Amino acid sequence: MMILGSLVVIVTLVLFLTPVTGRGSTIPVQKTLRELAVHFNGTVPMIRLAPYIKGFYKKHKFTFTYIFQQGNMGDPFALHLKLFPQKKSNLCIYLYDRDPGTVLNAKRAKTDDDQFDGEFFVYSNLPEEARRFFYDGSHRSAVRLLKEQEWHLNYIKGDVIKATTGKITSDVSPQVIENVLNQLLSLQISN
Repeated sequence: MMILGSLVVIVTLVLFLTPVTGRGSTIPVQKTLRELAVHFNGTVPMIRLAPYIKGFYKKHKFTFTYIFQQGNMGDPFALHLKLFPQKKSNLCIYLYDRDPGTVLNAKRAKTDDDQFDGEFFVYSNLPEEARRFFYDGSHRSAVRLLKEQEWHLNYIKGDVIKATTGKITSDVSPQVIENVLNQLLSLQISN
């Protein structure tokens, strides 16, 4: 019984510490992560459920994660980029490409820009604050620029701003990540 328990612990550790690589992937995930980690003075954590880096850009922490289908076979289907601004806020803003209907603890926030409101559905825990946030044309422009670059701003909440793309190429260069990070930095909420 003791041997079986030890074997379970060893197998669990091996599975948990084995790097997730996306076996069968045509994209050099681990190589790309190592290169990004060097460029952004970051690390590729040993223990992970999905391959990612923790890095720094303009004194802000961020994570960059490859997302795979269950089983980690084949190519990744999405990239997540989370920026952790130094300023925290109670305002939460969620953006959708189509109307989700009901969003838990949030209401629809119109931005007073009919074209923007037709492209994006903004929901917030503080709709009036969200409307004021997007009253600034540079914030609307940043969201549109992300969309042009095939990234989607998922949310701005508390101390994190998250964007996702489904366009996965083998060329995830530091410059591509810097461009997205700059847009996310421009979307920080100032109190």
